Amino acid sequence: MTMDTRDRRWMRTLVVLGGLSLASCAADTAVRKETEAPAASHDKMGSHDMMGSHDKMGGSSPAGQGDASSAVMAGKPAARAMLEPRSGSQVSGTAEFFDVPGDTVRVVVTLKGLTPGSHGIHVHEKGDCSAADASSAGPHWNPTGAPHGAPSAASHHMGDFGNLEADAQGNAHFILERPDALLSGATSAIGKAVIIHEKVDDLATQPSGNAGGRVACGVIAAP
Repeated sequence: MTMDTRDRRWMRTLVVLGGLSLASCAADTAVRKETEAPAASHDKMGSHDMMGSHDKMGGSSPAGQGDASSAVMAGKPAARAMLEPRSGSQVSGTAEFFDVPGDTVRVVVTLKGLTPGSHGIHVHEKGDCSAADASSAGPHWNPTGAPHGAPSAASHHMGDFGNLEADAQGNAHFILERPDALLSGATSAIGKAVIIHEKVDDLATQPSGNAGGRVACGVIAAP
């Protein structure tokens, strides 16, 4: 075999080996890319999912959503009357007065120990519950000299709160909204007395709706 022939064979061998080496490197690079791609994809998906999950859990939600609707009842009342039994009853509870938007006062009354059914509730002009029958609280609070009537009537006492309803267990929860003048100025009810009556107020009979005896009394005071 001549030198030229051997040289040509060595050259072909080197070309083949070089091609195989390049093919192997290319294959190895492809494998690495395939291996790394899912990891990168996973990292991207994981980061996105975590951010999305954070947003859903409230990270980007407006703070205090829904607080405004509960703030009135959750806040402190502007005034309160602690109602105690009178006339031999077992009636007790609270009457709370909240300032609410719209130049309004919300009256919230919670009672126990009543007889089931309707009972008149009024503000009386004297903040004095010392008498056993609460007669010391005087007549209905009526600074404008209006006739007795329903709280929704065009003309009524400032102290006319209408009727509340006791359930079969003698419990009652009553809410009424009145003008904010109820707690301010010459017509403020602070220092007056809340009276619960033994019977229903008929909303017509003068001067007090024929609501019967006084079974609970409490003086309205700022807390």
